[in-house]
Amino acid sequence: MFLNHQFSVSDLKRAFGSFPTGVTVMTTRDTNGEPVGMTASSFNTVSMEPALILWSIRIDSYKRSAFANNDRFTVNILAEDQLDACYGFAKPLGQAFDLVEWEEGKTGIPRLLGAAAHLECQVWARHLAGDHEIIIGEITSLASSDVRPLVFHAGKTCQLPTLEMHKG
Repeated sequence: MFLNHQFSVSDLKRAFGSFPTGVTVMTTRDTNGEPVGMTASSFNTVSMEPALILWSIRIDSYKRSAFANNDRFTVNILAEDQLDACYGFAKPLGQAFDLVEWEEGKTGIPRLLGAAAHLECQVWARHLAGDHEIIIGEITSLASSDVRPLVFHAGKTCQLPTLEMHKG
């Protein structure tokens, strides 16, 4: 059942945008073995045991079929200096893999070099929810670094400020 909301889509986007998120590029391979990637800020952790994450993709996304036909994907958590990757993979079509350095991960799925972290995953579950599909993945391999992540807030990318830790 759908409710008749008293707010617009732009009001909803503005409210959602007040919550800062990290920026990820989800990568996989299509049925022809070609690399496919897309920018997503819908990433979140789910469980420590088993190690589960989730993200969502629009049902009408041109890139959804690649993720629907492959049970493996990699979450590339972008570093603050990876704006080119963020915007390159946000386009529906294009040659974003030609613009960034990448390598094959342990399962053959592309992972972007220089990222703050990589999480190689196998699909655990899929759920349709409104105009998106939620993909839950079990982490099978990971790597992380000390580089600072790229952040998305209020419709824009930004960098985290350097904060001093206060001793109490």
